[in-house]
Amino acid sequence: MQKALPPLSRRERTDAIRSTLATLARLGVTSYTEPGLGPGGAGLMRGALSAETLEVYRRLPADGELTARVGVLLLPTGMASTAEEFARALTALDESDEGDPRRLAIHGIKIFADGIVPNKTAWMNEPYVGGGCGSLCVGGETDAERVDEIEEMIRHAHAAGHRLGVHVTGDRAVGTVVDAFAAAQAEHPRRDARH
Repeated sequence: MQKALPPLSRRERTDAIRSTLATLARLGVTSYTEPGLGPGGAGLMRGALSAETLEVYRRLPADGELTARVGVLLLPTGMASTAEEFARALTALDESDEGDPRRLAIHGIKIFADGIVPNKTAWMNEPYVGGGCGSLCVGGETDAERVDEIEEMIRHAHAAGHRLGVHVTGDRAVGTVVDAFAAAQAEHPRRDARH
């Protein structure tokens, strides 16, 4: 259904962000995080999470319109990508913070490990009522292949010095991600790895 809708225009993106900023200001909210903006968001929510939205955010401080502090996690790839696609997209990302980092700051990289419980897409140890355990939402045909892919994504980003924010909800997926962080840290020790 979403793919049948046209992508958001720059004007729609800008108006939506301005409206959000005004609402948050009325509520007394002074900072928030955009948990994933970049090329990986182009196919999500009419492109609302795309690199074009990040460009709108980058323009607002120059115009004096960014009235909250915004942290951003960059989204190099969407769901079902492979570690190879992730590494290629991560290398191509524009991580520059030209403006005032007190207003707009890049805090790290976002990846998706699994889905959510209500859709039965979170990767669980025990089956859902009605069957199925969900799965990791990265490339691979089997659970073992998908575990290898998420481990490689985490290892690659960690070794490159990035801070990762992982969307992970199922207990089996959480264990997999924690183990991948531990392995990446053991292979490439970092004091600043606050994933």
